[in-house]
Amino acid sequence: MKTIYLHVGMPKTATTFLQARWFPFLKGIRYQDKAVKDLIDRMIYTNPILLDLPNIRKEFDGLLANTEGERLLISQERLFGNMLQNYQDNVYLAGCLKVVFPNAKLIIVIRRQDELAESIYKQALQSYYCQTLDSFLNYRNGTFADSCNWTWTGTCRTT
Repeated sequence: MKTIYLHVGMPKTATTFLQARWFPFLKGIRYQDKAVKDLIDRMIYTNPILLDLPNIRKEFDGLLANTEGERLLISQERLFGNMLQNYQDNVYLAGCLKVVFPNAKLIIVIRRQDELAESIYKQALQSYYCQTLDSFLNYRNGTFADSCNWTWTGTCRTT
């Protein structure tokens, strides 16, 4: 049985550095190839209504059977969720990962929160995603609002 290491690269935690300068050079661990990356991208970017996870799992098992070595490392920062949408899809993506990679060993890198928030805000501004710092941090009326504070009324809407 092959061991799968899944690096769910939280944005702004040296993911790009690890992908370029560290992961490809680990001895005894095969780093993802184009076919694996394409499969992961399809899982991330396909509309959930159209995504056939059992089929994705079968495709991955086929790729894995043809992969040399006993250990495979997969790394993709988007698996953590979309940072410009407040990671609203991270629960959905975690469910997808559980189906496709049920026995994977997770690698998660964390960063000090204040530095992380500053770095994400700067990147958002560089990407022309303009909002005030208070809005970005959900700071309203002298307090930080819970970004997940919503009520169900038959349709999805935030309060």
